[in-house]
Order: sequence, then C-alpha cells, then structure tokens
Amino acid sequence: MPRDAHSAAKAVDMLDLLIEFFDDGERWIKGKLDDGAGNRCLVGALRDIRDGHNLHGTPTRVYLLKAMQRSPKTGWTGLISFNDRCRNFGELREVILQARKLAVADIEKYQRDLPTSELLAALRPSATFSSVQFVKGSATELARSGKA
Repeated sequence: MPRDAHSAAKAVDMLDLLIEFFDDGERWIKGKLDDGAGNRCLVGALRDIRDGHNLHGTPTRVYLLKAMQRSPKTGWTGLISFNDRCRNFGELREVILQARKLAVADIEKYQRDLPTSELLAALRPSATFSSVQFVKGSATELARSGKA
C-alpha cells in the first residue's frame, strides 16, 4: 500500500502514461517484453516508462495487481501472465483504468485523513516541492494541491 498521497499520485501518473503509451492497443504485444519495434507488453511498458520518466518506486504494480483481483474476468495472476491471457487490449485497458481509480481513491483518502495543519504545510511552497517539478495537471501536482 502506498505510504502517502504523493506515492499514489506517482502511480496515477504512471498509469496515465501506460494508457498513452499503448495508443489504444496499437503498441501492445503479448509473449515478450519488447518486439524491437517499440511495442511492449504490460511489464515491458512499465519498465520503459519507469526508466524514461524517473518514476522509480511507484506502487503501480500494487494497484494493477489489486485491480486484477477485483476483476471478475481475470482472477488472480501475475502481470506477465495476465498480459498474455488478455483476449484484446480492451481487457488490459479495463484493468489499468481500474488500477487508476484505486490510486485516486487512495489520494483522496489520504487527503481526508490528513490533519489540517499538515495539509496546510503541504500546500505551502517549499524547497522540496517546486512547481517546476510538476507537469501542469499531473496527478502528482493534484495530490500536492489537494485537488485529486
């Protein structure tokens, strides 16, 4: 489980980038991590995005596994075998979007549970969080601002 809203927000960013990467299934493959032509399976895309966007340590896999458990179509399985068992990209997209909903719910829960003094301190500009570090509208920025 994510330690805080910031970790969950990083997972939302990663899940958004996954959806964008797969381009409605055009770049999704089964059976291997990478086909050498820029197409990837779920795990291959996670690795590529994590490294390319410096999203190390995000709990994205946790949310994906939790979403897979909740889906009546998938049952419990690992990420690689789940990817390879999907009949089409729609099944994978459904689980990615469900994982995103779970991460957003964690952001909202964390913000509801945060004492007012901590919330106000988190909203004040600091040396740790500069607005330059955040892409406008990203889940990370929204979690920081309390608008997720």
